Amino acid sequence: MQKSLQLSLLSISIIGSLVLCQCRSKKHVGQIEKLANIKSKITEIIGQTPNLPYSAEGIIEIRVPEKPDNNRINIFSIKKYLPLETTKDFIIGEISRLKIVNSKIYILDLKTNSVIIFSDNGKFLKRIHDVGPGPNEYIDLSAMQVSKENNFIALYDPQRKKFIYYDLEGNFLSVKQGSIWVRDFAMFETGEFCYYLEKQYGNVSDVLVTDKNLIPRKKGIAGIPPNQSLNYHGGRGSFEDYQDKKLLMSSFRDTVYELTPSSIRAKYALKYTGHPLPQNYADGGINVFLKKAAAEPFNFSLGDILENEDFVIFMISMGGNSDWRDLIYSKKSGATHWGTIQDKKTTLQFGSPVINNTDSSLIIELFPEAALILYKEYQDKKITLPKELIDVCKNLKKYDNPILCFLEYKPF
Repeated sequence: MQKSLQLSLLSISIIGSLVLCQCRSKKHVGQIEKLANIKSKITEIIGQTPNLPYSAEGIIEIRVPEKPDNNRINIFSIKKYLPLETTKDFIIGEISRLKIVNSKIYILDLKTNSVIIFSDNGKFLKRIHDVGPGPNEYIDLSAMQVSKENNFIALYDPQRKKFIYYDLEGNFLSVKQGSIWVRDFAMFETGEFCYYLEKQYGNVSDVLVTDKNLIPRKKGIAGIPPNQSLNYHGGRGSFEDYQDKKLLMSSFRDTVYELTPSSIRAKYALKYTGHPLPQNYADGGINVFLKKAAAEPFNFSLGDILENEDFVIFMISMGGNSDWRDLIYSKKSGATHWGTIQDKKTTLQFGSPVINNTDSSLIIELFPEAALILYKEYQDKKITLPKELIDVCKNLKKYDNPILCFLEYKPF
């Protein structure tokens, strides 16, 4: 029954996204027959793509130290401070997702249901805020992707199950209406899509990879046991990009998966020394996990991830949302750093950075209030701050928009 419902929903969504709106008159009988053939093909493809078998080949195991420490990871330093222009019309609520394409900065702000576009020198260019009940508007946003190859911004409205497309200048292009509720989505350079499907459409949360025409190619994640859900961490952690691949982690488990248009495979496995996750989590559900987490001093679980050509950063929770550490694994030497990331030039501490896929640079956000507190503290102690930060702080107000900080580092 559930499988039948899932197939029907997938078929309806993709059919609706293609040409359903064009098939309302008797003149389109041929098109309707063509859609029926597509529906048959979808059913056939999904039926032939069960969860892929797990293979240990090529999986990199990374050990997490048993006891957390207060070490500062000092391999990063801020090389450039970029204040985002503050206008009288709006203040950024949060940087939920950040992309830099063609020298423009695109920021998804889930708190204000907006996309804000800045130039590469931080000047405000445009704000997309088409909230409303109209056919070209959205009620809510949950995800954004910016495609340089396809020359568009794609936004997803989960309440109305539709995609809204804009050009790279922020001008409206089109809408695609679907019937499947997806948690998040991403695009490959080749035009294929991958979708994070929520649990309500089957026994597990799942991933669906489609071609350019939204026809399914792959379904499921390698190594995920039955009834084991995938993880979702808001704007940054669900689909993390690296060299036209997507990284995705599994929920309350230790494995990171890599998705390409043609394959889904386990890539990294974290080993939590002395702190295994509850063995009966998959059977007992979330309540069992929470009870065990409360009874033990530390229960590690994986949060956001980031990968570039030199290292992988794993943001790890140790039993509570307020207690996080970063584990940085060198892809060249196999060495690790475990602690809190800190700027070498100042005492600024920050969480996992965001990667800019255009040039693999690493970016963190600095809130003006934190910058001003540091500025005053250093002035009081007569300690010299980097000139670049001093120049920023001289014209900074407490409630200005965030500052983007571009990082440099030495591979270890």
